[in-house]
Amino acid sequence: MKKSIKKIMSLLLAGTMLVTPVTASAFTGSSRFDSRTFTHQDQFINAGIQQGIDVSYHNGTLNWSTIKAAGVDFAILRAAYRGYGDEGTLVRDTKFAEYMQGAMSQGIPVGAYIYSQAISTAEAVQEANYILNIVRGYSLDLPIVFDYEFAGVKTGRLDSAWADGDIDKNDMTNIALAFCNTIKNAGYDAMVYANKSFLNNNLDHVRIEDAGYKIWLAHYTTYTDYNGEYNIWQYTSKGKIPGIANKVFDCNFMYSGAISSSAPKITKIANQTYTGSEIRPNVTVTYGNLTLSEGVDYEVTYQNNTEIGTATVSVTGLGQYIGFINLYTSFDIVPAPVTEINCSSATTDKAEMYWPEVEGATGYIVQTIKNGRWTNSGTYITNSGTVSGLMPGCYNPVRVAAYVTVAGKNYIGQFCNYIKVKTLIGAVNPKASAISNTYITLTWDKQDASNGYEVYKYDSAKKKYVLYKTITSGNTNTCKVTGLSASKKYYFRVRAFQNDNGEKNLGAFGATLTQYTSVSKPKIKSATSSSKKKIKASWAKVSGASGYQVMWSTYKNFLKNYKTKSVKAKYSSKTVTTAQSKKTYYVRVRAYKTVNGKKVYSPWSNTKKVKTK
Repeated sequence: MKKSIKKIMSLLLAGTMLVTPVTASAFTGSSRFDSRTFTHQDQFINAGIQQGIDVSYHNGTLNWSTIKAAGVDFAILRAAYRGYGDEGTLVRDTKFAEYMQGAMSQGIPVGAYIYSQAISTAEAVQEANYILNIVRGYSLDLPIVFDYEFAGVKTGRLDSAWADGDIDKNDMTNIALAFCNTIKNAGYDAMVYANKSFLNNNLDHVRIEDAGYKIWLAHYTTYTDYNGEYNIWQYTSKGKIPGIANKVFDCNFMYSGAISSSAPKITKIANQTYTGSEIRPNVTVTYGNLTLSEGVDYEVTYQNNTEIGTATVSVTGLGQYIGFINLYTSFDIVPAPVTEINCSSATTDKAEMYWPEVEGATGYIVQTIKNGRWTNSGTYITNSGTVSGLMPGCYNPVRVAAYVTVAGKNYIGQFCNYIKVKTLIGAVNPKASAISNTYITLTWDKQDASNGYEVYKYDSAKKKYVLYKTITSGNTNTCKVTGLSASKKYYFRVRAFQNDNGEKNLGAFGATLTQYTSVSKPKIKSATSSSKKKIKASWAKVSGASGYQVMWSTYKNFLKNYKTKSVKAKYSSKTVTTAQSKKTYYVRVRAYKTVNGKKVYSPWSNTKKVKTK
């Protein structure tokens, strides 16, 4: 669920670091995961401070209940990375789903980041969409972070692009903003992570700040003199979490802003559940840093506080506050909460849901998570319904609340605890992308949230489909099936799967691919020239061929200056006319078989060299 970092910081109440002011300009505090004493900048002297970690698959298997007990207030998880080689491949972090489930099970607020090696704004947008696809369906409490840093090797794509002058500080800032803008447009908060040197020398951090994006500073020291704005400080990569041996962690301080007011005010009153009787919630009144006492400093009266609807509260001063405090607020009385929600069945994108009735409810609102936030999926007048628009092949959080309509306004009760509805993985429809006489290369559309694919080939002897290969990456959507016979019909099926706590959940098979291999490769016997600009090519016939194609060129690799001529199956030679006389030519032949109106070609034959008359 998308929330702003300021909001999250103010909501994280547990375990704030105890700090002691030292001077008007700085203060010190301890870390739960590092024995050193840290000095914080004076801009955070009134801020709350949370302590957290960031992790990737390098951290291995983690016990999140131990992490929670050790006082970790938040965790930022790597969802993906781009390789620093020339190809810049995007890869999912294999531990992200496991870490997300572990952190969420302990109530630890989470964010996600991608390690970037982007050298263009197009690549930054690609990375943003890549991580959005990974986190979709999860509830994020903290931003999606653009981790921008050099690989530290000369051959690194970002390192070399900078060193060679292919990109400069302005380009790299534009790249960071392109990522953040894409994340923001998708409804999430975005943040930029970089170390002090990178922020000062390779990025224009002021432009990033002015665009409204927060900074996560990496500076391994006990006091950072970085002079830009930042909200998270990564101070070490060697933190130790009590209860977890032989592992080190990246550790961070996260700062929240302090808000103060010298005017009297009423603390917001939460929604109250309908009971059928008068509801009189406690009212807290503050005046600056003081919390006033009801009956001594003020008195409270309530109106319309029995039925579902909006109740009002009046607060008037007593004693020294007579005539000074006259405050008004309101609160909503809402229907009883729905106690639970259940799923009876699910497809790839739909689920049949049901829940207990709430007495007096006008209807019910069902919500799912879309783009990181709870979103209404539909309203229902009965206590069951079909929820649509779910993400295939993953766990979709779903919850429900009752509502009562009063004077045109819907008063919504408390949502029940959400359940995770497991949808089916999409069906896979394979296609042939390459064909020869000994192999067929299959390809298919990637399925969201899949961890891999199973490829099956029909075995005519066993009269059933047999597993040919298991592909263990959801990003790999191709398979080369080898060891096949020429000019033969084959059948293939593919299905996706998802790993869930050691259990393999299988998706559905889609359409069956029926595909012939090509005929065998012919052998060219001779290429001769007996007259001016003429070449006669002869070859051995291939069984099952529908015809042949002759190619000649002045280049041995046939990359240019080539021509072709088709020949019927009954012939085993062809005389062609070349463009030049007294010129060396190269000749080759391939066979083809016509299947369903399309030509399936064999590999090219050996090459013969001939000089024209």
